[in-house]
Amino acid sequence: LFTAALAEFPHAGSVQIRQHSFELQPDLVPGVILGADEAAKAIGISAGQIRVGRAQLAAYCAELGLPFDVDNETITSTHAAHRVIQFAEARGKGHETAQRIARAYLGGGANIADPAVLATLAAQSGLDRDAAEAAATSEAFDARIEADRQLAGQVGVRGVPHFVFSGTHAVSGAQPRDTFLAALEAAWDARPAAAAPGI
Repeated sequence: LFTAALAEFPHAGSVQIRQHSFELQPDLVPGVILGADEAAKAIGISAGQIRVGRAQLAAYCAELGLPFDVDNETITSTHAAHRVIQFAEARGKGHETAQRIARAYLGGGANIADPAVLATLAAQSGLDRDAAEAAATSEAFDARIEADRQLAGQVGVRGVPHFVFSGTHAVSGAQPRDTFLAALEAAWDARPAAAAPGI
């Protein structure tokens, strides 16, 4: 829906997108896929709450025409995925790659802790497959991921997706297109007069 709002924004050409990393559960063991009961224990809520939350999200996504396969969702560490997203971000493909990973995860139950799966998705964004797979298991981008985690704590991020516009306007969660468009317009209008074009 952000992408749809951006397409309608008259100053879209001046918008720069920076993909940050935020792991909801950074303590999950990479490569281990959890069931509902195990995930509930790791997160600190009941399995019933997880099932209700999934069902609500699935219904909301269906209403918006977004993919979410509640029956095949995998719950696992996203650290490798963030490594590949930051690898892509460094090459100008962060947002596109993050979108591909999210759709594969939510709509297809992809195991986004698997370097080979991530490499395939990165390649679909035009990135080198072997380099992306190597990035998934490398610590090269861990410092950037940690810096993003600390920044998220400073600005009060508690969930994803979370959008910040020009450091002044924030939108949290899956919101309607008009909400994103309003945030874009507000951030544009709030630019300092002497600032260079862009938000």
